[in-house]
Amino acid sequence: MYLSGASIIEVIKELEHCAIVSPTHRTKWCKCTIENLLSNEEYTGNVIAYRTYNEGFPESKRYTNKGERDKLVAIGCNPAIISEASKIKNKHIV
Repeated sequence: MYLSGASIIEVIKELEHCAIVSPTHRTKWCKCTIENLLSNEEYTGNVIAYRTYNEGFPESKRYTNKGERDKLVAIGCNPAIISEASKIKNKHIV
């Protein structure tokens, strides 16, 4: 539906019309929930490791890996909930 050109609001209306509950088991969907589903890499079936790293042992602090360290991406480990094309299209809109 989203790839066909429907807006996120239209997707929400369709989900609610079809009585599909949100991940929090509510009948109402939030726009940010749909945006999250469309932009999260893990919903495409891929797994990303090393999103964070520790520095300064023994009093280590955890940092978000923003490219300072290599990440490991395992492609196709899980069944995809959304397509890679949906994620790419959403990245340009959000």
